[in-house]
Formats: sequence, structure tokens, C-alpha cells
Amino acid sequence: MRTWIALAVVIGLVAPAAAQGLPQTGSLDRFMKESAAQQQQKELQQIVGRKRTRGTSAKKPSKAGKHAPAGATDFQQSGTRPYVETFLQSVSIDESAKTHLRAVFEAAFESVNKALRPNSVAAAMGYALGVAIQIVNEVELPDADAKELMTGINDMLGVSREFLGLGHAERQVIYEGFVITGVMLMLAHNAGKNDPSIRQQSQEMARNVISQLSGLAVK
Repeated sequence: MRTWIALAVVIGLVAPAAAQGLPQTGSLDRFMKESAAQQQQKELQQIVGRKRTRGTSAKKPSKAGKHAPAGATDFQQSGTRPYVETFLQSVSIDESAKTHLRAVFEAAFESVNKALRPNSVAAAMGYALGVAIQIVNEVELPDADAKELMTGINDMLGVSREFLGLGHAERQVIYEGFVITGVMLMLAHNAGKNDPSIRQQSQEMARNVISQLSGLAVK
């Protein structure tokens, strides 16, 4: 995930925003009502567990026909970034910093779309989860690991009737929220290299993201 670390080029301007916390992307509980989704969440937890042990455990062989369609969490992008603008209005930084932060978000959208999958909720969530694991583990996570996380999330959401019933606009909001989450985590992490209090805050935020997305309690 080297390219995503490099997004924090304006850290001096936007670190104050990162320290304010993450966007409110909402709980995944509403998508976990069906037993099929709960079972896929357990599968995701196993993937996360392997990443949390720095890839030392052997991968489970994938089962034929197991995965949801690759486009199960896709959406049609509206041409605007409604959640980005809502989030920028919520943080206490000046207009110059907001302009820079907006550019960082756009670079992140392009990177996630290219490295994982365009306009995919699972890709955005896989990115955020990968960044969080990277911060907690304090080790660089290969892009292949982010793709495996994305597949696990896609399988989980792809069997949730609640999620599949969402329209394009709501999926886009969730997508934007989790890309923003990944960026803010990385910005806070980089700011923490020179500020122990922000470093501790970024670690705690990363643990919360892992718990929110996988259901695993992380110490």
C-alpha cells in the first residue's frame, strides 16, 4: 500500500483535521441480520486474523462458487462527492486546508479505483480496513492483502438483502465515507510520527475501524 501512504503529502496542513477523528460511516449491524451475512462476516474475521498476525498463517484455499459476484457492491457514481463536501464542512480547518484535503481525497478515490475496483463499496471498505491493519501492525500491507480483504467484504455484503436493497446514492455515501476514513487514518498516523498523543489516537482509531468492519475486538 505504498501509493496510499504517499497521499499524505499535505500532512502539515490537514493533520489538525485528522486529529479531530473519523467520519461517521455508520454501523454495519443493519447488514448483518441474515445468517448468510453473519457467516460471511466470520469468514472475513478469519482473513483479518491472518493479516493481524502479519501473514504468518497459511491461507485457506478458496472454495469454488463461494464468492459473491465481483460487482455485488458496485454503484453508479453521481459526478459529485456529496459526502466529501459534508465531511469538509464538519471539520474546523481553513479553506486552504480544505482545498488540499479535497485533493488528497480525490487522489485516494483514483488510487482505490485503480488498485482495487472502481466505484465499489467493498473496495473502499477493504482500503480502510487495510490501512487500519497496517497502522495497528506497524508494517506495510501488500496490495494483494487489501484485495483479499475487499473480496471478504464483498462476500459479506453481497448476501445481505439489506445492503443489496440500497440505491446508488446511499452506496456512494458509504464508499466515500470509508475512503475518507482510510485517508484520515493515514494522515493521523503520519502526524503521529512527531506527536505521541496523535500517534496514540491514530492507533485507537485504527483499532475501532477494524472492530467496526470485522466485528473483532482488537487490543
